[in-house]
Amino acid sequence: MNSMLKNLLIQLDGTIDSIGEVMHHHKEQNLQFKKQHDQLRKEHWSQEKELNILREQADAMTSVYEENARFRAIQNDLRERLEFILTHTKVLGESLRQ
Repeated sequence: MNSMLKNLLIQLDGTIDSIGEVMHHHKEQNLQFKKQHDQLRKEHWSQEKELNILREQADAMTSVYEENARFRAIQNDLRERLEFILTHTKVLGESLRQ
């Protein structure tokens, strides 16, 4: 075999080995990227689920605030009526003592 051809074949064999190593490295890197992508997707789903729960709770809080305002109005109305009754009871009690 010609020595020049032999050298070219040796270089070609080395180049093929180098390409194989590069391909192996990229395959490993691709697997790591896929794992990271999967992890980020799981985190995203988890955060999205948590965000949906928080939205539902915020919507529920709106109705709680509305109900609380309604109860405060009822409480204030009762307080006014009780003060009215107390005032008139005192007046009636004083008039009965005279």
